[in-house]
Amino acid sequence: WAKYLKPTSFKPSFKPVYGLIAAAPEIERMRREHQKHLARFGTSPFVEAARKARKVIPETRINDFVNFWNDTRYCRERDHGNELLRLGPAAAIAGLLTRDANLLRLAARYAMSLGMCGEWDDGMICRMPGSPFDHRCFVQSLCTWEISLIMDLAGEWFTDLGREYLMRRIAEGGLGAIQHNAWKYEYIFHCNQLAWFTPGRMLGSCLLEHHWPRVKPHTEQAYKDLVESLNDTVLPDGGYVEGPTYFTCVAHHGGLPLYVYARRSHKPFSSVVPASMRRSAAFGEVVASTDNKQDVIPICDGRPLLDQNTLAVMAAILPRSAWVRLFRRAVDRT
Repeated sequence: WAKYLKPTSFKPSFKPVYGLIAAAPEIERMRREHQKHLARFGTSPFVEAARKARKVIPETRINDFVNFWNDTRYCRERDHGNELLRLGPAAAIAGLLTRDANLLRLAARYAMSLGMCGEWDDGMICRMPGSPFDHRCFVQSLCTWEISLIMDLAGEWFTDLGREYLMRRIAEGGLGAIQHNAWKYEYIFHCNQLAWFTPGRMLGSCLLEHHWPRVKPHTEQAYKDLVESLNDTVLPDGGYVEGPTYFTCVAHHGGLPLYVYARRSHKPFSSVVPASMRRSAAFGEVVASTDNKQDVIPICDGRPLLDQNTLAVMAAILPRSAWVRLFRRAVDRT
């Protein structure tokens, strides 16, 4: 990566480049809280996630395609276990919190490795010559999210060449594919998928705005599409037909881009949240489990635990609801 990343002798400032997720003073506050946690427990979820990232040499996983996490339905046999996603952001977050330059550079290597993969799709069936088949933009959205996140949190490590290369991949391979899906498939506005694709769409667009101002209308369209979808998929009474686990696509996958958009637009988070999400207090109460070992009753899609991003977003939106109880219980449990 000699032309794409700065040498190992480079001394970073341990500050985010764009502040898409958090600005330097916010990171410093988080760093102090994290240090208290380390002093008490000796480790943290962030440190443990980064430990897994250290065990992989990302360059060895550069491939024709990118595995959709551990989903191998569209992969070739030899691609099973060749995961490249999820590890880079873990290294970036832990590196920033613990001021570990090696971890930040490792995160940048993950980003470059993703950028050098031939197609941001999960297999040959998605890119077979002459075929219009596509698996929607799941992988493209993930690649766009992860590379954009790393370019913010560990962005000091990229040279101008490395940054320009990844920005082009985000624009063409990421946002272009997501836009194609939004143009072509009406149904994704009426289920969980439009929200699922929006974290990558929003973060990538907000990053490119810093360099290419003509991207700004695309950012506004991403927000408009997300609000339209959330107002349609959340029921008039605040319920959700896909059950509590897929409600993650409302709160986590919808909440993250709303948060990023609010920061980008210099608006309070509450001001950009659609009305539909504010109707879900009763839904949270109905699905809440009375078993402290789990979050929700495993109906519909059948999983008893929700990710803490989902619970945090809903607790912030509805501070006098069951979502707060569920969030605090989940944090205490872990």
